[in-house]
Amino acid sequence: MAKGPTAASHDPDVDYASDANAVDWDGPDDPQNPMNWPFWRKTGVITCVSIARLITPLASSMMAPALPQIERDFHLSGGHLVLLSITIYVIGFGLGPLILAPMSELYGRRVIYNTSSVLFTALAIGCATAPGIGVLVAFRLLAGMAGGVPPTIGGGIVADMVAPDRRGIIMATGALTIASIILLRETYPPLLLSQRAARLRKETGNTLLRPKGNPPLPKRELFFRAIARPLKMLFSPVNAILALYLSIIHGIIYLIITTLPVVFQVRYGFSEGLSGVACIGVGLGIIVALILLGHYSDVVYKRLTAANHGRAKPEFRLIFQVYGTLIAPAGLIIYGWTAQEKLHWVIPIIGASIFGVGSIIAFTTTQTYLIDAFTEHAASALAANSFLRSIAAGVLPLAGLSLNNSLGLGWSNVLLGLLALAFGVPPAILYWYGEGLRKRYPVS
Repeated sequence: MAKGPTAASHDPDVDYASDANAVDWDGPDDPQNPMNWPFWRKTGVITCVSIARLITPLASSMMAPALPQIERDFHLSGGHLVLLSITIYVIGFGLGPLILAPMSELYGRRVIYNTSSVLFTALAIGCATAPGIGVLVAFRLLAGMAGGVPPTIGGGIVADMVAPDRRGIIMATGALTIASIILLRETYPPLLLSQRAARLRKETGNTLLRPKGNPPLPKRELFFRAIARPLKMLFSPVNAILALYLSIIHGIIYLIITTLPVVFQVRYGFSEGLSGVACIGVGLGIIVALILLGHYSDVVYKRLTAANHGRAKPEFRLIFQVYGTLIAPAGLIIYGWTAQEKLHWVIPIIGASIFGVGSIIAFTTTQTYLIDAFTEHAASALAANSFLRSIAAGVLPLAGLSLNNSLGLGWSNVLLGLLALAFGVPPAILYWYGEGLRKRYPVS
């Protein structure tokens, strides 16, 4: 007897998007669609995501002022090995999402997010109790891999729940493990539809029901597709241009953060405890930029959409990139030369603050743009971008002290500023030509 079709069969002639057995949302107002969740539920989820987006990147650099103390405790000399304890975390920050972020597009956001949160907490405890530099570096690498997941999957969660004209302010915000396990709900629409289809197959006995638009592929093939997706996105011209720029900016951020305490100890006589205050300038610049972007990002996006006859484009997010491209190099030059000439210590901190403004404009506008451009696979797009910039941020700071000693603070920061400017021009041009590039080189 010939067997009829089953849920596991894959007919290339079937249009799975319009198949009568395709399970979809019950109209645009379906309450189970994350876009239609009540405000309180979205607020709980976004709060967890925002706090994690603040904590895990903060863990990468918060120990910088204590590097001399760590060097003494572990009886080290030379500086590069103890500096590796910071940079290795950033490298892990890029490696982890490369695998775990696309897994969230296969198994859902919640399980991957909560697993990484638990691992991050455990590994942070391991770092605090490490008996030697080898164990510390190993735990920092693993903590970075787990800590890199919330910023990338967080972008995917925002894309799942928030309409494009409201994403700007969300992306500008920045006991967590327990809170995320309690409050975080699954938001990835394809997985929610898969769960709905499974429930309906059980209730109706119709084994042909499947999520709308998803052909029934073997899990093995889905797994390898998910793993390969971030790498394919990295070679997309649009994503490659933005990733190269952010890799330079991210590398410079960590170079500045790891060398600032030393610069202020040597040139201004700050103590080890007080030298960490020098990093406040970068932090203040970041806070100012986040406040401004949170207020103006969606406002400008809506105005540009209205001026374009109501047709929204992800490229509208990049209008701020034009200004950030100029602000970041200016801050570097001010910081470098004023510290070189030993002007009042507050002036180089102001320069570092200006650089912080430019750098966070680059970071936030790029992330929001990638979410708008690759909504369903936003986590993979962000993971691809994170990988390259994290490698640069892990390597560039190792040359920071040598660069300052060879060229002096003034010229070394001029060099860094020129690099930031050179790599920042193409992303700014994407405001005008990004749509054409995306359509010409789509990521399949």
